[in-house]
Amino acid sequence: FPVTIFLAFPFNQTGRPANRVDPEFKKFIREIKVLYKECGRGHLLDMIDDASIKFKPIEKYIYAQCYMHLNRIEVNRSGWDFLDDYEKEELLLHELGHCVLKKLDETGDSIMKGKGGMLGIKYTQNYNKYINEYFGCIEEKCCDVRYDWEKYNE
Repeated sequence: FPVTIFLAFPFNQTGRPANRVDPEFKKFIREIKVLYKECGRGHLLDMIDDASIKFKPIEKYIYAQCYMHLNRIEVNRSGWDFLDDYEKEELLLHELGHCVLKKLDETGDSIMKGKGGMLGIKYTQNYNKYINEYFGCIEEKCCDVRYDWEKYNE
């Protein structure tokens, strides 16, 4: 006799598997999606929605890593807990740059800066420059944005 097995996976209203994003990341992802829309990249929001972003135990000195082919981001909890909100946003934006924009790590001052650290406070001070660079808009600006220090004060 042939046997049919049905697997049940929890799905949300959009038809995507539920619980793909750890709740602690949701406020940052919400703001990053607003940024994508403001900068003319709204057509990429489905890719952000499809990403899996979870805490996972990873190598001690790595804050996060993206598996582009799986659209999965794993974040090191011990590193995350020491970051300020603007650094958390920068970290997730960097990893989504891999998963969504298919960017590789770069050198120098960039959101996509690879090994060697993050921009830190420079991220907020030169926000518009870094965001336009992130979206590939060097000559012609995609958007005119300023860092909002109040956006994570709930």
